[in-house]
Amino acid sequence: MKKTTAAFCTFTIMLLLACNPQSPASNFNKIVLNTNIFHDFANPDVRTRIIRGIGVKTVDGKVQYDDKKNAILDTIPAEQIVDHQLAYLEQAYQDVKAITPDEEIKEMRLTALQMYEMAMPVYKNEYRQYAKMLDTHQPKEQSDSLLKAINDKYSYNFGELALKLRAIAQPYAEKHKLNVKWND
Repeated sequence: MKKTTAAFCTFTIMLLLACNPQSPASNFNKIVLNTNIFHDFANPDVRTRIIRGIGVKTVDGKVQYDDKKNAILDTIPAEQIVDHQLAYLEQAYQDVKAITPDEEIKEMRLTALQMYEMAMPVYKNEYRQYAKMLDTHQPKEQSDSLLKAINDKYSYNFGELALKLRAIAQPYAEKHKLNVKWND
């Protein structure tokens, strides 16, 4: 009976450890890889992301096709693109917050959370305002001026957080033998 109980306990512990979603790879993916969405945050390149709103036209959730059976492309308002990005950021932020930090990932997690906490209000306010200017065809000088103000205000501090995250994440990835390609 003691052997059966010990075996059962050992099996249960191993099963729980195997089911642990907080593996080094999972932590890295949620904490570090999801921050790739920020590659153009507080950077003039964000303009390209916001104005390239092309998608498949749908009516009542059904894709629309032309006479040749090709899906009809439609433009997506810039404000809707910002809203989609914000929804992704908010979900990724919640995923990072849900990770139980241990000593090894505590600083990496905190740095990523700081990045989200800096960016999300900008998407909610300044980038949404910028997108609205694009959608309503405001003078380019006005929208460019707003974009420059955003970049001037956030670029340096956000860049510092990104560098800090990378400095923490690279040794973590190496230690856990994660197959990561870094753009240098």
